[in-house]
This record gives sequence, structure tokens and C-alpha cells, in this order.
Amino acid sequence: MLKTYIAKMRLFSRNLWLVLIAMAMISFSYMGIFGAIFNLYLLRLGYGPEFVGQVNGSGWLIYALACLPAGLLSRRFGVRRMMILGEVLTVVGMVAVALSELIPGAWQREWILGSNLLAYVGGPLIWVNAAPVLMASTGPGEQEHAFSVQFALNPLAAFIGNVAGGLLPGVFGAMLGLSLHEAAPYRYALLVGALSLVIGVWALLAMAEVSMEQPKQGPTRGVAPYAIIIAIAAFYLVRAVGEFMVRTFYNVYMDAELGVPTAQIGAILGVVQLASAVAALVTPTLTARWGDVRTVITSVVASGLFVLPLALVPHWGAAAGSYLLMFAALAILRPSAMLYSQRRVRPEWRSLMSGAVELVWGTGGASASWLGGHLAATMGYAPMFGIAAGILVMAGLFFWACFGAKRTGIAIG
Repeated sequence: MLKTYIAKMRLFSRNLWLVLIAMAMISFSYMGIFGAIFNLYLLRLGYGPEFVGQVNGSGWLIYALACLPAGLLSRRFGVRRMMILGEVLTVVGMVAVALSELIPGAWQREWILGSNLLAYVGGPLIWVNAAPVLMASTGPGEQEHAFSVQFALNPLAAFIGNVAGGLLPGVFGAMLGLSLHEAAPYRYALLVGALSLVIGVWALLAMAEVSMEQPKQGPTRGVAPYAIIIAIAAFYLVRAVGEFMVRTFYNVYMDAELGVPTAQIGAILGVVQLASAVAALVTPTLTARWGDVRTVITSVVASGLFVLPLALVPHWGAAAGSYLLMFAALAILRPSAMLYSQRRVRPEWRSLMSGAVELVWGTGGASASWLGGHLAATMGYAPMFGIAAGILVMAGLFFWACFGAKRTGIAIG
């Protein structure tokens, strides 16, 4: 398997490598450092799980609303320019969020919400274009490995970011003589994460413009494949709700309920991301043996079942193992589901498919953040995680009903 990857990666174009670097830096800074400690920063500022859910939910809502305009702007001005703009907006928003502690109390909540929204507005300009750019930058024989490399590099970068996020508050706390129960050490750590994303901006500036136009082969046949786009988007929506109910509140649960130290939370999240990187590389082997549909169904159902120990056993070891197994299953799911969604439609409809997926992904993230925050505050974290497990299993059953059952009639667009 390793020899195959090395052979395929030698065929990757310069543009493809630059896009992979840009995506990896987002994973390092936002999913890594910010993912490990941003919610903890909010707790140190004196906010509870409901406000954490509100911040994350409003971010994902604006992400969803920006997806379709992002696709239109990219068609008008070019994907490279819009991806650069997206990363710049994300950097500015992340820096502003990190400085929230300095804002007077009367304005602090609004500042946090507004700054976070700015960072999330940049996301669709990047992610809506990511899958079509990867498809346009690879040949048919490279696509499985290109997507798997992307979904392996992302958690690998997030692993480094998670570990850094867990350690940096302690480093800054020691330097400044501050306790980790104060917000300032987290502020400086978040600034490191925000400014590191400048490397991603550089990678996109060095990238050549990518043409999304397809060779002229006569008129486009038929209308947009709405049935398959809606079915795949619905799957992503259900899956996003289940996944983000766990992801958004996992570090809050570990900190507030189990009393796990910040550095240990960062280390756990880092190991989880590292395991995800390894799992993603197995995806081409599984899809070759099982096919895309069976791989998607098995991995998403498994992810739901793996959440159950998190809901049932109030111990950090069970929580860590549960989260690791869930993320490993999702790491196999992500490239297989994304590649399947792009292959099921013709090239001229791939941007529409990608935009629809990102739109419902943001909608699901917003819904999960608000719902999860409410459930955690009223019922507790364990019941909320149990509901999330059931939703993930439901997503797998829905995908099977649409694409795995022999009676399905959904055809390629």
C-alpha cells in the first residue's frame, strides 16, 4: 500500500500540493489549536455550555448561508482568488476572537459572536472549492489517493495543532505567572493558531488559477441531477448533526464534567487526529474491496456505535477511546463519501454538488451546536451523546435506503 501511495503522490501536480498545504494549515490552526482550546477559552471568560453552543451554532449557520454565494463568486472571480480571500477572512476573524478578553464586558458577547462569524464566512470560500479543485487537479487514477492524502494530512496537521493547543496555554501561563483557570494564557495560544494560517495564505498565493471549465463535448444533457444532490445532501445533514453534537462539546465535557487537565485534553485530541490520519489512508483499500457505498454505510454506522461508551461510561479513558474510534471511522467515511458524491454527478454539476454538501454541513453544524448546548444544559452530556450516536446510525440507514438497497432508483446525473 505504501509503495502505491508513493507512486501516486509522485504524479501530484504543484497546484495539488499547494492546495493540500493550504488545507493542512487550516486543520492545524482552526481544527487543531482552536479546536482544542477555543471552547475552553469561552469557559475561562465565564460563559457556559449554552453560549458555547450559540457561538458554534451561529458560526455554522453563517457558514451554511455563505455556501451558495461562495460558489457563485468563485465562478465569477476564480477559485484561487476566492480561496485566498477565504483564508484571509478566517485569519482576521480568528485574531479578533482571540482578543475577546480585552473587549469590555458590555460588548464582549457581541464581539465574540461577530468575530467568530467573520472567521466562518471565510470557510465556504475555501471548502466549497476544495473538492472540485482536487478533481480538476488529478487524473482518474489519482483521485482516490489524492482525496485520501488530503483527509490524512488534515488530521495529521490537526494532531500537531491539538497537541500545541493543549501545551501552549501552560507555556504562556508559566511565562506570565498566570493560572490555567484564567483566560490570558488561552488568548495568546489562540493568537499563535490564528497567525500560523498565514502559511496557508502563502500557499494559495503561489498556486496557479484552476480552470473549472470542462472540455466542450456538445450540449449538456438533461437538467441538474436534483434527486441525487438532495439525497446526498440529506445524508450529510443528518450525519453533521450527529457528528457535531459530539465534536462541539467533547472538550467542554472533558474539562467541565471529568476535570481533565487542558494539556491532557490536547494530547488526547492529538492522538485522535493521528489515528484519523492513519485510518484515512486505508480508505482506497476498503473502497476497492467493498465499494464506495458499503464503505460509507459501514463507517458511519460504526462511528455512531463507537460514541456509546462516551455516553455510558463517565471516565476519561472511556471518553478518549470512544472519541478515537469514532474519529477513525469518520476518517474513512470522509474521503469515500466526498469522492462518491463527486463521481455520482457529471463534471458540470460538481460545484453544485459541493456547494449543496457544504451548505447542509453548515446547517447541520449549527443545529447540532444549538441543540447540543440546550440538551447538555438541561439533560446533561451523557444523554446528549447518546442521542448523537443514534443520529449517526440513522444517517447510515438513510444512505443504505437511498444507495445501498437493491430497489433504489436514484440514477447518475
